[in-house]
Amino acid sequence: MHGVVFTTIGAALLFIGTKILISELQLPYPMAPWWVFVVIFAAGGVFAGGGLSSFFGKSWLLRLLIVLFGGNRIYSKADQR
Repeated sequence: MHGVVFTTIGAALLFIGTKILISELQLPYPMAPWWVFVVIFAAGGVFAGGGLSSFFGKSWLLRLLIVLFGGNRIYSKADQR
């Protein structure tokens, strides 16, 4: 399930980044600085890579993404959930 979520987020970021880049290249004036595209494509690549890695059995990147963005909470007792 997590793999599908991260793959979808990554694909959406890559799609949005591509659409923005295409529209940026067609404008006669600059719209966004170059680092915006680096951030969008890097985040999309990491999220898509993490999601796809879980489908092929090597889910170390997915586990890292879940730890970073999943709200790593430690419960000492089961009734505290």
